[in-house]
Amino acid sequence: MKNKILLVLCGLCALCVSLFGQDASPITAAPPAADWITSLVTGLVGSHPWVSAALLTMGALRAFFKPLMTGVENYVKSTPYTGDDAFLEKVEHSRVFKAFAWALDFFGSIKLGPQFTAKPGEK
Repeated sequence: MKNKILLVLCGLCALCVSLFGQDASPITAAPPAADWITSLVTGLVGSHPWVSAALLTMGALRAFFKPLMTGVENYVKSTPYTGDDAFLEKVEHSRVFKAFAWALDFFGSIKLGPQFTAKPGEK
C-alpha cells in the first residue's frame, strides 16, 4: 500500500514538473488584440492607484474568508455531533457576526454565513 501511494505521489510530481516546467525565455510582445486592454488598465492604475489597492484588498479578503467559512460549515455539517451545529447557528445569528458579515458584504462584496434562497414557488 505504501509503495502504491509513493508511486502515485511521484507520478503527480512528475506531471506537475512536466506541465509547469517551461523555458525561461521572456515574452517579447503582447498580442495585438490585448494592447488596448493593457493600456486601459495601466492608465487607470497610474491615474487612480487607490482603485487597484481596493480591488486587491477585496480579492484577498474574499480569497481568505469564503473558503474558511465554507470549510467550517462543511466540517460542522459532516460531524455526527449536533452540538457544533447548534453552536455555529448561534454564532451565525448573533449580532456581532451579523454586523461583521454585513460590513464584509458592504465593503468587500463578501457574503458570509447562511445564504437564504427562495424555494421554487415562493416569493
